Amino acid sequence: ERERSGTQKASEQEQRKRLSRSTERESEQEHRERERAGAQTESEQEHRERERAGAQTESEQEQREREQEHRERE
Repeated sequence: ERERSGTQKASEQEQRKRLSRSTERESEQEHRERERAGAQTESEQEHRERERAGAQTESEQEQREREQEHRERE
């Protein structure tokens, strides 16, 4: 009796360990996926900012060209 209950407890403990290990692995994977997703959105933001900056410098250049043309006309 005592031996049987002892082995049962041991197997339950092993099962618990196995479960906690699998949930640990899962959370690590989730963490990695979240980091990957975060990096992706970051680069998208950077891309948008670069486009915005590009559009800004473009319009500034256009403005300068227009001013120059205006001066040349006068």
